[in-house]
Amino acid sequence: MTTSVEATVHLRFRDALTANPAGLLLVAAALWLVLRRPARVRYSLPVLWVGLALMWVFELHRFAII
Repeated sequence: MTTSVEATVHLRFRDALTANPAGLLLVAAALWLVLRRPARVRYSLPVLWVGLALMWVFELHRFAII
């Protein structure tokens, strides 16, 4: 995740996608939070769990464990 976020901040989007596609989403969400400054952030817990599971499976595939 750190590699992906760092690549995104340095505008190397291909490297960010290769490292972890969720890094781009995380940077976009952080930017949105900074610019919009919402009073309340609502999220769905099942969507959060599915997202975390997908990131885990991606990393297992990336390192050829599965």
